[in-house]
Amino acid sequence: MIKSILSFPVQVINKITGAFSNIIKATKKPLRADVLSINSLVIGFLVASAVFVLFTFLGPYGINQNSASNKTLLVALASLSGLVGYLVADFLLPVVFKKFFDNSHWTVMRQFFLYVLRFFFVGLFVMVFSNQVGLSKFDLPLVLLQFTAIGAVIGFILAFIQESVLSKKFVSKAEDYSSFLKNYTPAESQKMIFPVIGFSGSNDKINIVPNQLISIKINKYDSQFVYQNFFGLVDKKLDIQAEEVEKELGKHPQFFKVSSSEYVNAHAMYKVSGDASGLQIHVAKREEAIRLDKKFEKALNNL
Repeated sequence: MIKSILSFPVQVINKITGAFSNIIKATKKPLRADVLSINSLVIGFLVASAVFVLFTFLGPYGINQNSASNKTLLVALASLSGLVGYLVADFLLPVVFKKFFDNSHWTVMRQFFLYVLRFFFVGLFVMVFSNQVGLSKFDLPLVLLQFTAIGAVIGFILAFIQESVLSKKFVSKAEDYSSFLKNYTPAESQKMIFPVIGFSGSNDKINIVPNQLISIKINKYDSQFVYQNFFGLVDKKLDIQAEEVEKELGKHPQFFKVSSSEYVNAHAMYKVSGDASGLQIHVAKREEAIRLDKKFEKALNNL
């Protein structure tokens, strides 16, 4: 009995520690960033509309006591300032801090921080503008901190909801595409009896059968080629102009563009997987899956 009583606090602490550890682990799950998009712009206008409705019908922080003849105009301008604050978080910051907002490294935790930034900038712009024009009596910075704290709680919940919804969506899509790939025969050039694909760089050259080439990552002045020969897998970089590579690839329709700078041989694609960040193409002879850029996802429907 005494042993059970003494061990109870330890069990509680272990459960709390385990739960906290699971939450931390969950915040590291990949997620698709939703900044710099039409959706962000639409949500920004919805936020502005919500501010307008709130100020018009509830009139918090002295707004209902304001009897100015241009009150409706001031409320509309305060709402637009909220839109500006939202656009700062979703458009200006991603441009300035590109590394942080890199979609390939976006996680639930970063999405949570984005929600905090959204609430902070919307609150800041609305409250400062409203106080400056005499529309309201916001007690800054206290009210702004309270508003941001509430937004942090809401954002924390929404980030996990987004991860769950998007994960189910992309996993389902990936299963459909994987089933399709099992019976898929890529189109090939019918103009060449003995097709050969060739690339000549300033440092070396490659001349192989098209289906030996597995993937190509193109840069402006050089490209990375992964292909198979009699001795195994070759990973070679050529100093070659990007337009020359794409011109040669254009002659062979089995090459599928998975990002703005990467192509894969459709013959080498054997599976598609998905998570909350989107779809990944699994390619033969490559250990890591290739993440499919958002704008190229629909191209899978045209295979």
